[in-house]
Amino acid sequence: MEAILQYQIIRNENLEKEMLITISTDELEHGIAEQIDKVKRDINIPGFRKGKVPKSIIRSRFGPKLKAQTLSDAVNEAFHMILAENNWRPASQAEMFDVKQETDLQFHLKFEVMPNIDLADYHDLEVFREENLPDDYLMEQAIKQLKEDHSSVNEVNRPAVVDDFITMELAILENNEIKKNESDIQVKIGDRNLPDELNRALVGVTKNSHKEVTIETSRYRFRVKKTEERSLPVIDDEFARNLKFDNLETLKKELLKQTKKAEEKRIEDEVKESLSNILIERNRFLLPKNLVDKEYKRILERLEQPDSESNRERFQLTAEKRVRLDLILSRIAEL
Repeated sequence: MEAILQYQIIRNENLEKEMLITISTDELEHGIAEQIDKVKRDINIPGFRKGKVPKSIIRSRFGPKLKAQTLSDAVNEAFHMILAENNWRPASQAEMFDVKQETDLQFHLKFEVMPNIDLADYHDLEVFREENLPDDYLMEQAIKQLKEDHSSVNEVNRPAVVDDFITMELAILENNEIKKNESDIQVKIGDRNLPDELNRALVGVTKNSHKEVTIETSRYRFRVKKTEERSLPVIDDEFARNLKFDNLETLKKELLKQTKKAEEKRIEDEVKESLSNILIERNRFLLPKNLVDKEYKRILERLEQPDSESNRERFQLTAEKRVRLDLILSRIAEL
């Protein structure tokens, strides 16, 4: 269908493109006829032998479907032809809209393309590498984490403080309509995944406390069912034997080994992060909105967070950095 496609660039702003595609009526009919020839041998209609159904019958029975397939093929062909002729790489699928047919068939295609990246020099990159922390400090932190990992929780009868666990009934309302209703949900005061306003409202609550806090356009209404605090275990030989170690000294050796390995990885990750930040800072170019939006949604899904104004402020820049770095590294790999 190459000869029948004509296009006009309607919008060519940065990475966003919009085209007006025109297909002549005669050639559209020719495309439908080709579709009929493709499907004719496989169509079964009572009263006709397979493969012998007249084209006029096929057209009357399946005309709209055949036209839709012809149009779909034309869209794909137009999209790939436009990309090839303009030396563009797609950053999104083409969106078809405003389909009209008076004499010729016309429709619009809208899509984004990848940026042309003129890489800044990256061979002279230097970053600071942090020194390994002392073994004594690493052991202290490892023991602290071990205590937290093997802690227990006990109900308390006092005002709640940071790090307490709150079990509560929670209703989230928008425009006086309940959007979420939980009868038995547990949260930790100070959890970074909770809105700051909710964390502050939970400090000082007691059993059967009722409160309501407004966060952006939503109201959080809750009743406290119980408050629990964490109790930490004593780390000694008996504790070590419960973890299948001979004694506390053996446990500490293994703990230090694992902690030092994790510390090495942390330092290496920070070096990679520093290098990435330099690459990002040196290479400023437009980003496809489609790719940034997809990355932003992946972040929300991974963190199980809703799309909101506050989350957009928290994660939009992260999404942009990740997309920019991916494009930079892909460009380096091409060299």
